[in-house]
Amino acid sequence: MTSDLRKQNENWEKLATIDPYWSILVEDDTINNKWSVDKFYDTGKVQISKILSFLSDIGIKFQTENALDYGCGAGRLTEALSSYFKEVYGVDFSNRMVDLAIQHNPYSNIKYLRTNGYDLKMFPNGKFDFIISLITLQHSPPKIQYGLIEEMMRVCSPKGIIIFSAVTHFSFAHTVRNIIAKISPDLANYLLALRQNLRNKNLGHYKEGISSQIFRISSRKVTRIAEKNKFNLRYYVSDSLNWKCDDPLEIFILQPYSKAAL
Repeated sequence: MTSDLRKQNENWEKLATIDPYWSILVEDDTINNKWSVDKFYDTGKVQISKILSFLSDIGIKFQTENALDYGCGAGRLTEALSSYFKEVYGVDFSNRMVDLAIQHNPYSNIKYLRTNGYDLKMFPNGKFDFIISLITLQHSPPKIQYGLIEEMMRVCSPKGIIIFSAVTHFSFAHTVRNIIAKISPDLANYLLALRQNLRNKNLGHYKEGISSQIFRISSRKVTRIAEKNKFNLRYYVSDSLNWKCDDPLEIFILQPYSKAAL
């Protein structure tokens, strides 16, 4: 395990203990465990409904046997997927997040597993008809992100679809924050907290030494990876789809050449 991955795992184990739902989905007035659990999981149902409606509107069809939620956290999207697929897997790098997802899970067709953070070797080729990973990959270094994208392609069925979000560019503020994070993670976290939480003046989460660094990847390289693996690709700015993905994320949609309807 690389030092970056080790640090990432330590951070998410802390966040899963301190304030798990807020760390997954940051919204106003939800810091310090103020998320209503029911409302938190309801956001997943709304988001998955929007995504599936969007795919239907643009003519993308896929089978509904098996689905994978990579970076499932507490199972917000995983549980929502259970209504649409016969079998759903949620995988995450954090033991505590996986434990939380299992504890909350009321569905018999969901299985949660811990991943090593850099591959999907626990699954055979072509297993999944639907693969989704939102607000997850940007927490890993680029090399790992590219590897995971290829792994998603490997486990995608010939008639399947992959949807993931990634950071492909930084605003000036993000660039400055990442430079500061390399010099002093504590200062970067404090400044991020100050910007996000001026209303309630509470910076407690960022006093735990949790890094806020985000990693970006190249959309051109993703395109080359897709072409190499014979996948069609299109992508969207997240705001245009209203899928609750923070700026500056972009949404990538991939399908194998053989059955692609893009």
